[in-house]
Amino acid sequence: MAFCLSCGTGIDEYDSGYYARNMLCIPCYNQKISEVPMVSCNRCGMRIKRSEARERHSDFHCSYCFSEEERQAAIPTCPICNKRVESWQESAKSSKGSLAHLPCLRDGLHSAGHGAGPGVGGSPEESKTHQRTLIRNIIGRIGAFLT
Repeated sequence: MAFCLSCGTGIDEYDSGYYARNMLCIPCYNQKISEVPMVSCNRCGMRIKRSEARERHSDFHCSYCFSEEERQAAIPTCPICNKRVESWQESAKSSKGSLAHLPCLRDGLHSAGHGAGPGVGGSPEESKTHQRTLIRNIIGRIGAFLT
């Protein structure tokens, strides 16, 4: 016969949840659970003890979600497309010194005329042509995304 570690009462043999409740009887286990303050992870929703929760920007996270958030925050962001530059993607330093996708840099230099963008020494006709080119590129990317 098993005994509760908190109050010492005997636990019947058919109580299969005894070991899952950390060797406590049902009343002692319910009392212990009600005393422990619990919070939910704001990313995955898992219930965790308040003392074990990790706080980031006034949100509570479990240890896995906290480390994942920190990992994602450390990944550089492309200044052109505002997407993350993953380690497996082709990348290069931009003129400002930040890491950017290589295709974004190529498209940016090509559409901007190698630094002479609209309004910088260009005529209004060049500005309209540049705007049309940007719109065509955007429409082409949306079409490629939808197919």
